[in-house]
Amino acid sequence: MKIKVLTLTSLTALAAAAFSLSVAQAQTNQVPRDHRFGRAVPAKAFINRDVVTQAGKNVGQVEEVIFDMESGHILYLGLNQKGAGKGDMVAVPPMLFRMPQAQQANAKNNNKSGIKALQTRPPLVVRVDEQALQGAPKFAKTGQEMAQAEYVDKVYAHFNQPKWWAGAAGSTAGQFNHIRRASQVTKFTVQDSANQNIGKVETVLFDLPAGRISYVVLDPANNIVNKQALIPIPPMAFTKPAEGGQKLVLNLDKDKLTNAPTINRDDLTAEDIQKLSDPTFAAQVYNYYGKEPWFQSENIPSPTGPDRQQTNQ
Repeated sequence: MKIKVLTLTSLTALAAAAFSLSVAQAQTNQVPRDHRFGRAVPAKAFINRDVVTQAGKNVGQVEEVIFDMESGHILYLGLNQKGAGKGDMVAVPPMLFRMPQAQQANAKNNNKSGIKALQTRPPLVVRVDEQALQGAPKFAKTGQEMAQAEYVDKVYAHFNQPKWWAGAAGSTAGQFNHIRRASQVTKFTVQDSANQNIGKVETVLFDLPAGRISYVVLDPANNIVNKQALIPIPPMAFTKPAEGGQKLVLNLDKDKLTNAPTINRDDLTAEDIQKLSDPTFAAQVYNYYGKEPWFQSENIPSPTGPDRQQTNQ
């Protein structure tokens, strides 16, 4: 099936439009950033993107985004430092990144259709200096290591960032139970609990400054909904298949998906991205799937369930 709008250039345009949005009317500055629903930006807008310091010095390129679907959090980004080897990445917490002012200004010049794409992608800005990056923990070599709370603790400790997952067992015990790579999850098959295919992952939308996964966007199977529609779903609604592999499980029946909130694929415009970034619409989506809207609550979800110590057993 030919996809008309979710190309790299279109994603760049949508990312630019998304980062120009404001949620000030719905949420106040008194609410911590990680509890405010912000700008929903497709994962491809970040992969292979240049990164500069606040002083404007190029320090490398984002190679990967690691996130935990169970908690709905981005854990860290893999930054390939300039001049380093291809596999010599460091891990950096997501809340240290922001979009440049230049991109936000360019976004205002895009037309309403969102079709006009930027010819180049302005770099992300990282709010630490080059020395801090050079001493950062190396990117985890294995999936098992990157899921360990002890490893994530080292990354956040190095950059002096809050360890939001810490519970009674501390911030180094246990592991994150459902981590994924942004470079791999697109086009994952999605199945229901009866192992029937119900579609594929079209993209994942991130709110990078908040360190959150906004939605996983499902490209539904023909027998679910109109093929012009895409379905945004909270990341916590998905689980891992028992056999593992490049699949996700969504424990819902066809009728539930048929009546779910959708966005229109062919008309995916700046206004649609604004809709996806609207906390009111987001609350509708999260509530529809029975997931608590984290942006309306001060309760921080645990990444490993109610008893994190059990994951070590």
